[in-house]
Amino acid sequence: MDIADINILVKYLSNLPMKEYKKNFTFLGEGIARKVFALNKNLVVKVAKGEDGLHQNFVESYIFKNAPYNLKKYLCPVLLYNKRILIMPRAEVFPDIRRKTFVDLKRLREESSIEEDIYTLGEKYFLFKEDLYVHSSWGIVNDNYYLIDYGCTSCEGDLYYDFLMRTNGIL
Repeated sequence: MDIADINILVKYLSNLPMKEYKKNFTFLGEGIARKVFALNKNLVVKVAKGEDGLHQNFVESYIFKNAPYNLKKYLCPVLLYNKRILIMPRAEVFPDIRRKTFVDLKRLREESSIEEDIYTLGEKYFLFKEDLYVHSSWGIVNDNYYLIDYGCTSCEGDLYYDFLMRTNGIL
């Protein structure tokens, strides 16, 4: 796939009505602000339902682009971002997901600094801390656990990222 094909795909997906996503792609789940669909066996697309979803897509894209390696290594990569949509590798869901059940980070990854690193990620990027520790925010890609949902922000984060989005003409 060359760059022209990618641009066509992004334009198509960005303008596709939600009901067409439901018809053409496998629905994997949803949060408060976004729906997630499988594009194929390797990729997912997160589609914003409204302004909050645009915010979450922007946050994930921004963090993935700007995080230092010691934090980025925990993040599921953002492959493509275009305001309404965000494309990531498709992760296997955490086994035995239970809503509001927290993960033991030290069991997920071998890095001895994982607890400190995830705390730092939340602090540095104004993330909603609880979301960083629930099973549903983690998934498996290539036999490693990654944070697959890191777009929900604290009250301070809402203000910070809204400012960035307005400054960049996204809102």
